[in-house]
Amino acid sequence: MNTGDRIKKRRKALGFSAEVLAARAGVSVATIYRYEAGDISHMRSDRLEPIAKTLGVTPGWLMGWTDDATDELRPLSGMKRVRIPMVGEVAAGRPILAEQDFETFVEAGEDLRADYALTVRGDSMSPTYLDGDVLFVRAQPDVENGTVAVVLIDDSAAVKHVYRDRDGLTLTSDNPAYPPMQFRYRDYEQIRIFGVVVGFMRMYRSDPLKGVTKGMPNAEK
Repeated sequence: MNTGDRIKKRRKALGFSAEVLAARAGVSVATIYRYEAGDISHMRSDRLEPIAKTLGVTPGWLMGWTDDATDELRPLSGMKRVRIPMVGEVAAGRPILAEQDFETFVEAGEDLRADYALTVRGDSMSPTYLDGDVLFVRAQPDVENGTVAVVLIDDSAAVKHVYRDRDGLTLTSDNPAYPPMQFRYRDYEQIRIFGVVVGFMRMYRSDPLKGVTKGMPNAEK
């Protein structure tokens, strides 16, 4: 059972509508619907924790890290892992080539139900996704408008928020420095959705807390 299924099942067991859950957890109804549809690509702790508290379960249970709603976490050693094939790079800027390379694999939790992994290049989706992040993608040919997905434009690929209309796709970024990009079906041989982003992995090249005072709050410097 994935995160969306757990939220929906628990919500219905408590007799909550999506609107009631959203109001009590302090999040938007659209957020509840998005999570229940399986789009957890933008799930943040400040949303997950109040949802879990309202539902009377732990964040770890909602994320599938444990099968016991009262257990906070399950050790990584106890999580079932699967090998996900790396299929190249995806642009967080202008689309770039996503070359097929099935000789490289990365491990991920089985609950992600990911089919492929891609490395982000560029900064147009920052701060959500950074250059070098590995995205886990579930292959599917269509997504709801506004979902973060990987899109193939002829021989290139990009990760963006996707908005569809009858003439083509509009792709938008999280970085406001990048304007929306429009792709019309008539101008390209192939425009198709490669899959939805269901998770990511970030490898820090330096200490992310550099410059931050560590230890007890009142410790002497």
